[in-house]
Amino acid sequence: MPDSTSATMPRKVLLAAAFCMALAPSAFADTAQGQFAIEGAGLAQCKAFTEAKTAKSDAFSRFVGWIEGYITASNRFTGDTFDLAPWQTPEIFGVILGDYCTKNPEERLFTVVQKLIVSLTETRLKTSSEQVVLTAKSKTAPNQRPLSLSIYTEVIRHAQQELKNQGLYQGNVTGVWSEDTQRAVSFYQVAVGLDDTGLPDPLTLWVLFSPQKAANTVASSSGTLVPANAAPASGPSAFKTTAPAPRPAPPANARPPAANARK
Repeated sequence: MPDSTSATMPRKVLLAAAFCMALAPSAFADTAQGQFAIEGAGLAQCKAFTEAKTAKSDAFSRFVGWIEGYITASNRFTGDTFDLAPWQTPEIFGVILGDYCTKNPEERLFTVVQKLIVSLTETRLKTSSEQVVLTAKSKTAPNQRPLSLSIYTEVIRHAQQELKNQGLYQGNVTGVWSEDTQRAVSFYQVAVGLDDTGLPDPLTLWVLFSPQKAANTVASSSGTLVPANAAPASGPSAFKTTAPAPRPAPPANARPPAANARK
């Protein structure tokens, strides 16, 4: 995720291992004997990460900082890669890893983050992309400061394509943010039960890009699962890569937003 992100996270959180991190073996540089040193927080067991997250302690911030540093280093040393996490945020990673660590308390944090890196390679940015700042007024609190986020234009292009595939966006796939794109995002958020921000926030992008993996993982603070019309989860293993699933369908009586009239 671009480091200048200033978006406020939706009031919904991710439950379960949203990224369905792949358990495929990963290739990292090491000695001829396959040895390398693990530094700092990576040596901790998962249960320490979970305890720090639950307590919202300073230790949790240090864990998240270590994870961000690891991803940054992976950006540097993974071939054909600019950004492994072009739209994901530390908050989302914290929840994803927290859920996995709850189920695997004895596993080392380093090992878990390695698996996360493997799962991110499929959707990474391979080349540099311009960053733009998007803003929108809050629809629930219009007098508050507008919501904003920083996002790569390549991620916008990807979102436009996915929305177009579902018949929700009628414009050109250019990576340029427009009123048509904002309306399509807003319509999609309403259709699948997310907060209608009109912005492509990380939670919206996760559900849009990976509906099967995100199914049954998005919940409101009351614990009600949404979206109900998303594809079912892939199975008992939360860390198995699966084929693309059908996209969440908008309500039958809903219509996609009309594009602006062109002169």
